Amino acid sequence: MRLNLKFTYLMITILLSLVSNPSFLQQQSFTIGVKKNEEFVWNCNVCNSIEMEEIFGSSWDNLGFFENLSLNRKMKWKINLIESNTTSLIINVNSWVWKESDNWGIEDKNLTIFHYAVPSDYGNNLNYTSSLPFIPIWFPVPVGDYMGELSFSDIYDIDNRVLATININMAKSKISFNYPSKSISIIAIYNSKGILSSYKLYIEENIVIMDIALVDLPFYTIPSTIGLISAFLISIGIYIYFKRKNRAKE
Repeated sequence: MRLNLKFTYLMITILLSLVSNPSFLQQQSFTIGVKKNEEFVWNCNVCNSIEMEEIFGSSWDNLGFFENLSLNRKMKWKINLIESNTTSLIINVNSWVWKESDNWGIEDKNLTIFHYAVPSDYGNNLNYTSSLPFIPIWFPVPVGDYMGELSFSDIYDIDNRVLATININMAKSKISFNYPSKSISIIAIYNSKGILSSYKLYIEENIVIMDIALVDLPFYTIPSTIGLISAFLISIGIYIYFKRKNRAKE
């Protein structure tokens, strides 16, 4: 009995020493949620260019995700390459920059986007205020867990309870003198693949001056999809009708 007790005590001691050792605790592994050749399209539902220029200056739509942006235009990404290792998660995309129609043609840009495989490698007070839209367009997955391990600056608030969401509350002149020229708020929501699915920028009184949303289906496919479903249901109805009619004759 004493031998068994000593052995049990020894095993518990060893287990506790292993668990208390930080190297024993494995960090969560993050991955890339998008696939090669996968495409994503965003639509601009609201764009108050006058307010955007007043708040961010005349060059607000010259660079980055907002380049060439205006109401009802669309942007497309096509994933060219995904690459991951112990330190980095990388995607390479072809980008079509805010077009007026779905006739995409040749891509406008090729972008390589990088994230650390370990969120803590970013350090403290992380922010993306060097350029609009002040948030990444893509995160590794699980996106909520990845965002939750980042140490953002005080203007960012992360809500990863249900939908992975970044909330930004930025006072006037927070970045530099008179930039932004008004207080703004931003709500950015990400889907399960880590892709930005909704972006809304507000000014006082909750007035939306920018609304961008990920499109699940191209608009031109929606009527055809509805048509196919309707035709399918009608054909079933006709089949049932004639089957019942034939049974009545018998």
